[in-house]
Amino acid sequence: MDDKQAVILNYEHIEYKWLSFNEAIEYLTLPGNNEVLTFVEKHFVRNTPTKLLHIGK
Repeated sequence: MDDKQAVILNYEHIEYKWLSFNEAIEYLTLPGNNEVLTFVEKHFVRNTPTKLLHIGK
């Protein structure tokens, strides 16, 4: 994560926070979103995705 990354909000948002996966899970209110974050962390952060999931530049 780049702490200097510019964040652009649209009309639907008024603020943002950079959070770890565990912190983000604590903020979630919609059922099932914790499973999504856990999946993303497991398969895309802690492990390298397979070449089939890479997006070309």
